[in-house]
Amino acid sequence: MIHFIRHRTARFLSCLIGAEAIIVMIGWMFHIDWMTRLVPIGRPMQFITAFLFLLSTLGLYSMSRVVQDDDEMAQLGLPGISITILLVSVTLLVGRVLGTPTGIEDLFLERSSPVFLPFVSSTTGWTSLPALLNFSLVGIVGVVALFPGRLRNLSLSYIGGFIVLIGAVATAGYLFNQPVLYYAFTASTPPMSLTCALVSILLGFGLMQIHRPEMPQ
Repeated sequence: MIHFIRHRTARFLSCLIGAEAIIVMIGWMFHIDWMTRLVPIGRPMQFITAFLFLLSTLGLYSMSRVVQDDDEMAQLGLPGISITILLVSVTLLVGRVLGTPTGIEDLFLERSSPVFLPFVSSTTGWTSLPALLNFSLVGIVGVVALFPGRLRNLSLSYIGGFIVLIGAVATAGYLFNQPVLYYAFTASTPPMSLTCALVSILLGFGLMQIHRPEMPQ
């Protein structure tokens, strides 16, 4: 019964986070500022960040279906979702660390004459490095979740806990007005938005709910 409730919690959180991500994306599309942040303080969540959260919630829901129900459709869809998350997040993460443009950023950064996504209003800034790391970990655990065993359980628990920690530290930074805690280390380092921090906590908590407890020997 407890296991059933945990999965229902994870699926509810996936729907909640997915709705938030869609609202932010619509906010950018139709130039509605409050929809891009959902909280009155802090920077807006970037379009590409919301897109990665949307993919992550699809992954979270699929992982729950795989772990609890051995759902064949989820098993077929999860690899594609995970690989897409990894492709985007790792590419952006490596590009930021190495200082090398990847081309993906150009789809979403501010421009005078949008070319690729003309329906999206100009965005500013970059996705924070901790957020990109979180998305990369979600992509990895999505692949691991396809294989039953102790490694899957440990990955879901510890990676979920790490994502919660990243979001909680950033949230504390906003509460106590400490920029270093929400990862604004320098003027050129993009901070994690408060919206991103709060949603990260929900995402990590959802991952922690879906591991299958090992049966006693």
